[in-house]
Amino acid sequence: MEKKTEAEPPGMLICEPIKIGEHIITHYNVQNPHDYVARLQQLDEHDLLCECEKIAWFSSFANNNPISDYHFMCYACYDECKARNRMDIYNRAHEKMAENDDSIRQDPQVK
Repeated sequence: MEKKTEAEPPGMLICEPIKIGEHIITHYNVQNPHDYVARLQQLDEHDLLCECEKIAWFSSFANNNPISDYHFMCYACYDECKARNRMDIYNRAHEKMAENDDSIRQDPQVK
């Protein structure tokens, strides 16, 4: 008898496991993990802080969706801050998210 599998949400891509920093990504929806990491590496520290703030909020907002791209994007922000030895950036972003600041709710995918 064939094993039944749960239907995947439309548009979600199941990929070969991708190592992003310390994290293994097996699902993504729209954002290619490698492209996002490359974009983070190009940001200066102020822009990285802004990106971390937005992504921390969206990842928190998507906590009921474990395969949301915002989770791997948050992991990537963490890894980039760690690689730069600037965990203060990541911590400040999460502090601002915890304050529930509406100014960071702008969709980061819209340029």
